[in-house]
Amino acid sequence: MKHIVLSSTGKDSEAAMWWAFDNLPFNDWEVIFSDLQWDDQAVYKHMEYLESRIGKTFLKIKSSYFQDRITEETRLRIIEIFGHQSVFAEMVMYRSRFPSTRRRFCTEDLKVRPVIDYILDNVLEDLVLIQGVRAEESAARRNLKATDDYFKFYLEPFGYDKNGKPKFHTYRKADVLAHLEKYDVIVSRPILKLTHSEVFNVCFNHNSPANPLYRSGSSRVGCYPCIMCQLGEVRLIAINSPKRIDQIDQLEQLSGSTFFPHGYIPSRFCTKTAEVKIYREDLIKLFSAKSKKPIKGQSAMFDASVLNPEERLYQMYFKNDHIAVYLDESGDEFILRMVKVPTIKDVVKYVIENPNQMKALVSAPGCVSVYNICEAVI
Repeated sequence: MKHIVLSSTGKDSEAAMWWAFDNLPFNDWEVIFSDLQWDDQAVYKHMEYLESRIGKTFLKIKSSYFQDRITEETRLRIIEIFGHQSVFAEMVMYRSRFPSTRRRFCTEDLKVRPVIDYILDNVLEDLVLIQGVRAEESAARRNLKATDDYFKFYLEPFGYDKNGKPKFHTYRKADVLAHLEKYDVIVSRPILKLTHSEVFNVCFNHNSPANPLYRSGSSRVGCYPCIMCQLGEVRLIAINSPKRIDQIDQLEQLSGSTFFPHGYIPSRFCTKTAEVKIYREDLIKLFSAKSKKPIKGQSAMFDASVLNPEERLYQMYFKNDHIAVYLDESGDEFILRMVKVPTIKDVVKYVIENPNQMKALVSAPGCVSVYNICEAVI
């Protein structure tokens, strides 16, 4: 049986790696790093340090899906901006947008799928994938088991659409099902019950300083920056690595999209207007000032006195004969509206000029995809 540690070089995956180091025969395990080519250089330096400590070379895998689906001109422009290939930037250009807190396709596209490809194409034996995730990181992770089937959602639904139809994972489904006829693929989470402090202590007890990004003020290790990052982290990047801000600014212009979504900072600080998808949960944040009066096209049967503000806004915008309502790939309703969105330069200006307001706007805690590859904040 083969064991693979999935690593980001963050504290949690490092603690999981030390568990493997202490508990598994040397030749029975390896470490995989999904490379988005979007990480801080400290990540790669700490990886080299960990490699020297465990006597193993991390296997770096990356997506090759997007490089042949963008123009050669675009590919060369990305290299010009960043000084090297960037699969993250290739994904952004192919999709004509950055990932967001609602659509975190970066994890699926650039971490989950390359790992699945590696398993299906290279591992011809029973496999245990070791993940460094912890229950205290999020509500979703509190429901995880210490041991589970890695491909379980190919066989049982992970949710249901609005019509009650079950939803399954479908990426390379025929190959996955054929693989499962021959081999077991298990996921193990040995640090699931550990706390924030305890995982750092695992690193320290192995005489590792843990990734240096934590000491510089970063709350998570990985994408630099992550689309889930907090405002304080943007401030740190702007101060310590202004070149990175310039690179993101150029990628925004090249893609015609913005790194952060509407609502990330107050709209009065945003200089760009764009047509974006508005979901039900966005309405209060964007349109609460309009909730006291009906708008054109609203049903005559509408009774505002019996509806809370969120429901009233839903009726105003999603049950309006003059506003088109669409369904996304997950079956969720959205409308299209022109709203103010922040460029990366807008966000930097805001965090530099308003340092005391940064804690008032709190981003989501971390990526909670079903595969839980990305590190959360806690």
